[in-house]
Amino acid sequence: MAHAAIRRYEGRMIDTVSGISRKLIAALALVLLAPLLIGAGESPAPDYAADARSIERLVNEDYAYLDRFEGGRMPISDKLRAEADAVDSMDELVRYAERALTTMADHHAITGR
Repeated sequence: MAHAAIRRYEGRMIDTVSGISRKLIAALALVLLAPLLIGAGESPAPDYAADARSIERLVNEDYAYLDRFEGGRMPISDKLRAEADAVDSMDELVRYAERALTTMADHHAITGR
């Protein structure tokens, strides 16, 4: 008789735990999938022009040999700087980055693409 009571109790515990697990999984799935279902998962269009404009700042902040350049800044012309605003695709961004890095005359400075 005691064994039957224990089995009934264990069965209820397993049902309770599995019920909680199912509810937890359902809640987690809802939280994780809700942004996709309501469209919040859409990423904004890339701003290639902003990325192009950031190259000069990134070089000035991170390039190790700025002392080679006059004024300790990346040698970029006003014309090339203005061209950054017209960049509107990944291919144009790579071409712009290559032209900008060419001004540094450092064969180690590459886009990696």
